[in-house]
Amino acid sequence: MKKFTDWHKLQIGKLKNILRIDNYQMLWISFLKGLLLGFLICILFRPCSKSECNDSVKGKLVNLTGLEGCGWMIELNNGNRLEPRNLSDFNIELKESKKVWVSYHNPLLAGTICMADEIIDIDCITER
Repeated sequence: MKKFTDWHKLQIGKLKNILRIDNYQMLWISFLKGLLLGFLICILFRPCSKSECNDSVKGKLVNLTGLEGCGWMIELNNGNRLEPRNLSDFNIELKESKKVWVSYHNPLLAGTICMADEIIDIDCITER
């Protein structure tokens, strides 16, 4: 380890001579380099967020407005259909088979005449 430390000190001394800077300036360069490297690590290695919705699931929009009492629904990958009560509260383009991430909860008391698997209140919905 001592060999490496001595070699590293020699390389830093050579760099200081080439750039003609003193120890204080070298300290600032090291500080800024550390900030830049830390920022790059945060950007490059942050977890790939599947959406901005927490605990979201994959689904797609399905237009059932032609059926009596039905409207836009969300069909999950497992085939279950969710009837959202508050889809209009979100700024999302309603397009048939649009893939979305959705997080939701089930309201306590809700009824419908459309044959959905679940009636839901959407907490968050984004395109995927």
